[in-house]
Amino acid sequence: MTAQMQNPGLAPRASRDCFGGPSQSFLTASEAREQMLAFRFCLSPSMARDIARLCFGEAQND
Repeated sequence: MTAQMQNPGLAPRASRDCFGGPSQSFLTASEAREQMLAFRFCLSPSMARDIARLCFGEAQND
């Protein structure tokens, strides 16, 4: 008799949701740009927001 192997893909896994509640909704395009600038260039969120608005043309009507 051979032992039956279980499929590891069916085993329960840990949740990637660290906050214990529903995950944040998907980012808008401007929020994704802000996040990319903040992570890539180690900027504060407020500075990344301002730079994203200037670089991607969202501040043209201000």
